[in-house]
Amino acid sequence: MDIRKRIKNIWDEIGFLEGIHAKNKKFSNFHRYRSIEEAILAFEQSKIKLFDINKWSSLPGISSAFYLHDTNGESTQEEKPKKGYHIYIDLPGPDPVNWVQIIDVSELQTIAEFTVRPSADPRAEISDQTEIKHFFTDKATSTFRVRRSGKTIYAYQIGKQEEINNSGKKAGSRKVINTIIAETGSLGLQKLQWEKLTNYLVHNQENV
Repeated sequence: MDIRKRIKNIWDEIGFLEGIHAKNKKFSNFHRYRSIEEAILAFEQSKIKLFDINKWSSLPGISSAFYLHDTNGESTQEEKPKKGYHIYIDLPGPDPVNWVQIIDVSELQTIAEFTVRPSADPRAEISDQTEIKHFFTDKATSTFRVRRSGKTIYAYQIGKQEEINNSGKKAGSRKVINTIIAETGSLGLQKLQWEKLTNYLVHNQENV
């Protein structure tokens, strides 16, 4: 690698850890079937898996737990999320709570997806909802997508504008721990988790 590129990568990583630079990341997996008919049936199951968020936690290798909540922050066992709902993410260890809000849900013939954004705790009083309860800022988005193209189904986790939430009022008292969580994710834990999930969504791996 050219020395100038190495230096740029180092400064980019420093900027990311200081909450100055944002990152875009994508993880994906696929499964090709013998016939279109098989792929169509498999894709219908992929959509069920995608939208049934509460079942993600039972997947071997997924270290975080995911719990769907409604617009009021109440836990729900609904098998399909709605725009405005929230997901409570319980990370391993004594880490603080993390919340995202579902900002878009789409389901078409050959593609289904939903997008989330870091949010405040929906259960908190309105006056306490200025703090973003996530290690990324509320500029970041994460899209979970499945699609079918011919005999092949694909699954994606697409992260955009991932910027560490470690400065300003929205970070609250979480500045240091948010940096640690994000840095740990950048070291490979995030990749491992989303690789497992996308494999599950295309039936390369099943939950227990």
